[in-house]
Amino acid sequence: MVNESIRIGIANDASSLRKLSLLSYNQLAQYDSPSCYKLCAISRAAGILASRKKSRRRGLPSRTPYAVRQQLVSCYGFKTRNGGLEIPIRERETSQHTPDQAYIRRHLSTRSHCPFLHPHQEQAESLHRSRRCQVRVHFHGRSGP
Repeated sequence: MVNESIRIGIANDASSLRKLSLLSYNQLAQYDSPSCYKLCAISRAAGILASRKKSRRRGLPSRTPYAVRQQLVSCYGFKTRNGGLEIPIRERETSQHTPDQAYIRRHLSTRSHCPFLHPHQEQAESLHRSRRCQVRVHFHGRSGP
């Protein structure tokens, strides 16, 4: 979804989050995933396009941008039940995921919001905390072998 949003942004010369959202949200409807993932993909694409625009303004050569690492990033819809984490997969459908790592179970059991699913406490605490988004979870996938 990120690469699709980048393609739409390049075709329409859009790098701002607002313009990219208006252009690409309806075209991302073909993906069977919750809207929170679409919004995060658009946000990530806007960041990549803004970085490209800044490099071009400075006169640096730039290639066609794309997202290399597949990510599933969201801060909405996650619930904990019976020591497991429910992750939204499709619209109105969740998947139960039971973490294997002991530190994840410890953080899930204490219901702490700041270091949620983060192995290093000092990296989890930020200087500024958003009021709307109390919990952010990153699941990284890899492409290739």
